[in-house]
Amino acid sequence: MELNKMFCDHMVFQANKPFRVFGTGVGTISVKIDGISKVSVSNEDNWLVELPEHNYGGPYTMTVELNGDERIINDIYFGDVYLIAGQSNIEYRLWQTNTPESEYEPNSLVRTFFTKIDSEANQPESGEEWIVAGKENVHYWSAIGWLMAKELSKESGHAIGVVCCFRGATCIQSFLPKNIFKGTALEKFSEENSGHLRNQQYIDWNHDGFLYNEKFTKLIPYIFKAVIWYQGESNANHLESSDDYKEMLKVLINRWRSDLLDPELPFVVVQISDLTYAGNPECWKMVQKAQSEIVEMDSVYCVESRDVCENNNIHPPTKTLLSKRIKDVLKNL
Repeated sequence: MELNKMFCDHMVFQANKPFRVFGTGVGTISVKIDGISKVSVSNEDNWLVELPEHNYGGPYTMTVELNGDERIINDIYFGDVYLIAGQSNIEYRLWQTNTPESEYEPNSLVRTFFTKIDSEANQPESGEEWIVAGKENVHYWSAIGWLMAKELSKESGHAIGVVCCFRGATCIQSFLPKNIFKGTALEKFSEENSGHLRNQQYIDWNHDGFLYNEKFTKLIPYIFKAVIWYQGESNANHLESSDDYKEMLKVLINRWRSDLLDPELPFVVVQISDLTYAGNPECWKMVQKAQSEIVEMDSVYCVESRDVCENNNIHPPTKTLLSKRIKDVLKNL
């Protein structure tokens, strides 16, 4: 039996919601943490143990026994856990921005977890594990992830977990299961019909369903407080109307909520910034319009970036004010 890689030292569980421990294999599972315990038997390839909600706090130690094989996980906190996902502007590292180094500070209550694929083997993070914020490592964190998390932790006094599911230069289709649009009006955007959407330089990770399978499914069904979705630039070239992207985004929100077993999971959608040299200005505006209208869905919010980010760079180096806007939405959830 195997324990999912998310369950390791320095992890953060979502507070005040039932929390889950999960993995693969058949057999008996025992979980113990801070006086809470549960034993379960799995006859399926995948197993899951759900435990009752726990207040903010830590650090705690959790013991997991899989068919009698004991695993000890240390330095666990219950806090607020956010899934940040999308393409390069959410991936954009702190060192790549114009954020002053005074913002590079240690914080033992802020932790991050990176999902990875083989083509990211040369990325600075060492692997799929929880990393505690230190002055020596936050420079390679997602700038938005770090800036919003450190402020949320300072204001609340709680641990903050940032789980990363991003890849630069990606279409939304890669974050959805293959063939999910088959037989619908959105089938025109399937891989079979829309190969021209993919730049050959980025095609390795832009097949329909690729990042969904290689990154997102590794997180199912972890408990999150909210998802921050910042993506759209790679779809802003081949749209017929704003409804095209809006419908794909609706499908993603509904599918991720279903997979994560949380039908009311809040989504914060970051609207792509203006770009003076956009290849297809009309499509660019279509994506922005779709992102502003997605708030028609329950528990979905849109954060505007155009007035606090540069418009002459597809990767605006100023992330501080945008991160504050995202943080202000999250703290009110």
